[in-house]
Amino acid sequence: FMTETSDFVIGRHKTSNKHYDLVLGINGAVRHWIVPRDIPKKYGEKRIAIEEGRHAGFPQKGKDGQAAEDSWGKGIWEIWDEGSYEVEASSSIKLVIRPSGDRFRGRYLLLVPGWGRWTGKRLWIIEKIKER
Repeated sequence: FMTETSDFVIGRHKTSNKHYDLVLGINGAVRHWIVPRDIPKKYGEKRIAIEEGRHAGFPQKGKDGQAAEDSWGKGIWEIWDEGSYEVEASSSIKLVIRPSGDRFRGRYLLLVPGWGRWTGKRLWIIEKIKER
């Protein structure tokens, strides 16, 4: 059983539609999901995560842990958590990760449910799951 370690950052994006941005480095690419409400913190909590696709890189840090002006869209982008994570399972519609950030830690499942595969933007579910 092989795991790989990669980096993540989660930003709290204060725009007219406040949300969190989950940004994962995966196999040399940067993938991005918008999580409208908040990041699940308790086991069994589920949230919608809207896949925004791939980016050229992680948000550039500016002053006070905020993204540099215009580097990650409009509004104020504050780093909510960052760190590394291990990939436990990966496919085109499922990702099980174990992040080790200050707030984003434990095991999480990112999954494209059947109804999320055929929408304009792929809709995922992010869920905090129990340890093995």
